[in-house]
Amino acid sequence: MPRLAAPLLAGLFVSGCSSSGPATYLPTATATATAKTSAATGDLSGQRLAALLLQPADLPGLTQRREFATATLTTQATPQLALCRPVAATAPHQLANVIAQSGAVGTVKVFEIVAAYANAAAAQAAYDKDVANARACTSYTSGEVAYAVQDLAPVTVPAPAGALHYRLTTPAVVGGDVRTYAVQGRFTVLVTGFGAAPGGQPLLDYQADVLRQALARLPAAP
Repeated sequence: MPRLAAPLLAGLFVSGCSSSGPATYLPTATATATAKTSAATGDLSGQRLAALLLQPADLPGLTQRREFATATLTTQATPQLALCRPVAATAPHQLANVIAQSGAVGTVKVFEIVAAYANAAAAQAAYDKDVANARACTSYTSGEVAYAVQDLAPVTVPAPAGALHYRLTTPAVVGGDVRTYAVQGRFTVLVTGFGAAPGGQPLLDYQADVLRQALARLPAAP
């Protein structure tokens, strides 16, 4: 099974506001990492990180999966969360991600990124910066494409975690790329995707449910 090689959403790597692709691209099996890494590793093994990801039981019907997890540390922030801001380095963290889908045309595709920081303060700082980007970049142009951040709102999750979601839209994409993002203890979790959710449920609501399952898999915050 091919692995995803980092949290890079194909077509959504935004450096400043110079280039960007359609808002609904998810990673392909050949997506490559651009994050700077070192020989240093974090305290969680790749196997332990993979166990923190959403599992098949959490995503009924989405049986096609590709996973990636590494103990190696990186300082690159998740690039698609930069929106109209330049991509900047963040505190060292480990990464795991998974993309899950049914394979049926038009049905939901879910991509999850779990980032493990050294401590809760570092995770909170990364989360706060990404949230600030979403609040600042409500409308912008990148690569001659107009983008808008819509439906930005908090998501109800068990305390002490914090979460919000929004939809990144373009004139050519009706539904947009839905992002649901949270911080819990030393971890941040991003769930993003597009397509028709099971049972006709609104995608924002579906991903909020998925996010709560993702947070339940993380170690309890102190």
